[in-house]
Amino acid sequence: LGSSVEKVEEYTLVDLGGLDSNNVMHNAYDGYMKKRSSSSGRNDGVDTNNNAEPDFLWFGTTERMKESTCLFYHTLQVRPLKRIPKARVMDCPTTSWWTEEHREEVKRREPADYAVWRTANAILDARVIKMREDIRRTLEDEEGLALRVRDQYRALVDAGCLE
Repeated sequence: LGSSVEKVEEYTLVDLGGLDSNNVMHNAYDGYMKKRSSSSGRNDGVDTNNNAEPDFLWFGTTERMKESTCLFYHTLQVRPLKRIPKARVMDCPTTSWWTEEHREEVKRREPADYAVWRTANAILDARVIKMREDIRRTLEDEEGLALRVRDQYRALVDAGCLE
């Protein structure tokens, strides 16, 4: 590997938008709604011509797919599906039986992979905390919310995004 573990962590932080402490909710999807709106000539984010192509790639942390998916829905401001689609989600064997020696072996053998995983989880932690704070704060005054917004945020709660 041509990079140190510290450089891998730094690149991961930069790529995931985690270095800007003022922007922990870094929104890599800002162009998504604009592109959907502009391709159909509408301004409501709906592409009636079905011409829009996704302009981002999303991935979640497999061991934390529920949190990853909730954050995805919250970030794109869409209602959650009743169930997380499993078509492209890998089943991850449990690591609860691992000893500290097992963890150290992984760190020793795959330092760059471990650095990416650790950094991505730290960013996910921060973003999930911010998402939950936003949901709670927004729902404090449900009566003052537009019906669409209230329904969207209630759906996030119903999907377990505050758990």
